[in-house]
This record gives sequence, structure tokens and C-alpha cells, in this order.
Amino acid sequence: MSTQFKDFTEQDQKVFENYIVNPSRDNFSKLEVMVNKYDINCLIMPNDEYNDDVMSLGYTLVKTISNSYAGITHYIYVR
Repeated sequence: MSTQFKDFTEQDQKVFENYIVNPSRDNFSKLEVMVNKYDINCLIMPNDEYNDDVMSLGYTLVKTISNSYAGITHYIYVR
């Protein structure tokens, strides 16, 4: 059993959510620390507004998934 995320908390999830809601430099810095701490290899973003930031962390856009009925698109990045 992997223990990579055993210390991942609700607070860590909020770091991601805070960046999505407010992609400020401060929130980006916190996101960078969190994804590196847990060596997160996949991020799913709600739009391409975050592309430059996410790619600067070493992620690559590998897939875009759209649901035209719901009007939702997700961007999947891996590293």
C-alpha cells in the first residue's frame, strides 16, 4: 500500500481550491509547494486559464475532455 498521500489533509486540498478560485502569485506559490511535497503527477484544471502556471511546474497538457451538454471542459496535465 502506498503511503505517498497519508499526510494529505483537507488543508492541502484547500491550497488547490484556493488557487483555482484566485490564481494569485501567493496561491500559486502555495500550490507549487504542495504539488512538490506530495509529488503529485496529475492535475485536472477547469479551464486553460492556468496553462502557463501549470506548465511552469513541469506538467504537460495531455488531454482535454469536454461535455457539450453540460458545457464543461476539463484539462488534464501530467508530469
